[in-house]
Amino acid sequence: RPTPVCSVRQLAPASVNHLLLDDNNKPFGRPHAPGADAAKRLARRCCDRTGGRTFPRRPIPTPTPRRYSGNAHLIDQDQDQDSSLCGLCRAGPGGRAAHRGRPCAGASVRGSSMKFAQILLKSVPGQVERFSRYSPSPLSMKQFLDFGSSNACEKTSFVFLRQELPVRLANIMKEIDFLPDKLLSTPSLQLLQSWYAQSLMEIVEFLDKDPDNRQVLSGFTEALINIRNRHNNVVPTMAQGVVEYKEAFGVDPVTNQNVQYFLDRFYMSRISTRMLMNQHTLIFHGSTNPAHPKHIGSIDPNCDVVEVVKDACESSRMLCDQYYLMSPEVEIKQMNAKAPDQPLHLVYVPSHLYHMLFELF
Repeated sequence: RPTPVCSVRQLAPASVNHLLLDDNNKPFGRPHAPGADAAKRLARRCCDRTGGRTFPRRPIPTPTPRRYSGNAHLIDQDQDQDSSLCGLCRAGPGGRAAHRGRPCAGASVRGSSMKFAQILLKSVPGQVERFSRYSPSPLSMKQFLDFGSSNACEKTSFVFLRQELPVRLANIMKEIDFLPDKLLSTPSLQLLQSWYAQSLMEIVEFLDKDPDNRQVLSGFTEALINIRNRHNNVVPTMAQGVVEYKEAFGVDPVTNQNVQYFLDRFYMSRISTRMLMNQHTLIFHGSTNPAHPKHIGSIDPNCDVVEVVKDACESSRMLCDQYYLMSPEVEIKQMNAKAPDQPLHLVYVPSHLYHMLFELF
């Protein structure tokens, strides 16, 4: 006689919201999610009717992680629905209205096997709980300069980052999980969470590896480069998710204030995490820029403020001319209190200064 089978996980609704389950088959971080409780009730009814035996006639389709296909639309793979529509269109009239007349981006998804994805996602909650207990280590610009200029050691950097990066990723993933359920259910947020989960698990793989092995150090650097490239579109993806949420459900002032508070922390966390990865990859496996030979990673010890201001101004003027067919003239004056006849220089990351000035212009 076959062993009775009644799998709550098989009977759970096919929704990406319930991919991250704990030992009680409830979504991680959201103990009151109705989907898991409904699945349990459904499983109990099936067991009562069949004497403890449940043999589904066909397997319920398992959702796949959402991926990009185009500039702004995120799509999932579902053979039972039209694969030429994005997630917004399949959500119904309200979702299609979010396009505002823009064409749908079609769908073509490439990815790893679902079995690997399920194993990966199953182990994520435990790692998030493990590393989110710790606080990120504060670092100053002076510490970056001292380490990169005098005693830069790839082994030391590797040992530090394999512990520090998971802490930073896990802490921000924990905060993401506290967002409103409707915002978390948007395709953009689902994709973003999958990026962070995959990056966390890739770094965790190096926790038990030998730092004296050159292949391990090289593999770690390659992993950091892949993670950095994977997260290149985090900012527009998060923005798209907030837009989808507001257009589909609206937002009240209190929720809007809470989301804005989260976004400030989220983007600051992203900047600090990318700063750590950039310093490691540029110092130990980067080529020296002939135009800036004195740079220490991404830091310029003698950053020319006026030159960065000019670059940001020219870029903003070009954008203004493109959209409005005109742009104002900008007059730049510098005042150096310590050395009035000398130009302004400071220790900073030129790209960070450029982005801030560009937004101001």
